[in-house]
Amino acid sequence: MKQPGLKSLTMQDSRSEPPGYTQVKIEPSRRVEPGIFVLVNIHYEIENVQAMLSILKDSWEKDLVSTEGIVNHLMSQEF
Repeated sequence: MKQPGLKSLTMQDSRSEPPGYTQVKIEPSRRVEPGIFVLVNIHYEIENVQAMLSILKDSWEKDLVSTEGIVNHLMSQEF
C-alpha cells in the first residue's frame, strides 16, 4: 500500500426495548474538503404500521436529541 487510509467507520449498539439498534457511520465528506460525513441510524424492529407510527410519535424528539448529542460528541474530539 502506498497511501493507506480509513474510508469508513461504522459503530453499532443494540437495545432490547424497543428492539433495535443505533448505528453511527463516519467517513470522509464527498462535498466538503476537508470534512467528514456522519450518519446516525436509530433503527427499530417493528411488526406493523401501527407500531411504526407509535414509535415515531413517542420517540422522534428523543431520538433527534440523541443524534445531536452523538454528532456533537464526535465533533468535540481533538484529533
